[in-house]
Amino acid sequence: MPSLFGIVAFCIVLCLGGTAQSYLIDTVSCGNDVGLVRELAEQALTMATAASDAIGANPLDAYTTFLLAQLFNPPNGNAQEEVQKVFQKGTSSDGTITGILSFREEKTGAISPLPSYEAVIFCDETRLEKVDWNDNMIKDLHNMNNDCNNAFMYTDRFEHKPDAIQICPWFLQYVKAKKYHTTKDLTSTRAKLAVAGLDKLITKVLYRPIDLLTLWDKCMLHEMIHTKAGNSRNDVKKFSSYGWKNCKKISTEANKCFDNADSFAILGSALYWKTQDREIDDDGKFTSPPTGQRSNIGFVGSGAGRGSDTVKNDAVKRFM
Repeated sequence: MPSLFGIVAFCIVLCLGGTAQSYLIDTVSCGNDVGLVRELAEQALTMATAASDAIGANPLDAYTTFLLAQLFNPPNGNAQEEVQKVFQKGTSSDGTITGILSFREEKTGAISPLPSYEAVIFCDETRLEKVDWNDNMIKDLHNMNNDCNNAFMYTDRFEHKPDAIQICPWFLQYVKAKKYHTTKDLTSTRAKLAVAGLDKLITKVLYRPIDLLTLWDKCMLHEMIHTKAGNSRNDVKKFSSYGWKNCKKISTEANKCFDNADSFAILGSALYWKTQDREIDDDGKFTSPPTGQRSNIGFVGSGAGRGSDTVKNDAVKRFM
């Protein structure tokens, strides 16, 4: 990965700042959805707080110890210290404030004067036309990759500019439809498929309940962890980096598990649900369904998945 930037695919986008302890939502691209995006960011930070509180306890409780063993268990590895670096506010060797919880407040105003330790959340992919990054290479690479064809959200990480968290427009449509139980704004075929039941099928075929419950909040947290504030964690095995099953597979490899964004995001989600009196087992299933859920299958977003399960498996490939 070139040092100038890192382009990381998946989930949602958002980020935050260093000494100013802030993130900024682009009001131009997000428009009427600013409130929804703000809600996603705040809930992601709530997950980060739950993780920070649990990891900072002395001694660790049995459930936190269990989760660390499932997700971060390499020989001679210090899981507690690595998790603290990502979530808890700290200071790097060059004096930069790091840690997701450095960003507990939202900043408003213009994007252009933001320092490099902050980040901006965008809701469409025209941001490179609206923001003068003075870097044609970045624009060319972005256009070549077509990231939203393969992602829910993604993060562009820059060395000397604010990081950019991108919510893919089709995914934002999906979030709104699921959250507000309406399909009136659906223009994306992919979003329509997801709302119609493909989300539930993907849960059953590829993922576990902990991966899909409050999906968009966890995605936002995932993207925060990609930013400089999140210690620039990566997707160490591309699409095989996501989800409980994949994170467990790399849990004994220090060079992978401690650098894998979704491992930390799943930990944050699981520890948040612990505060709601819900725990998961070693298969990523809830020991009892969360409030409002009738089963351990099909949780997506902040509510139960809807629609038919009779979608063919080839549709999963088109969706992913």
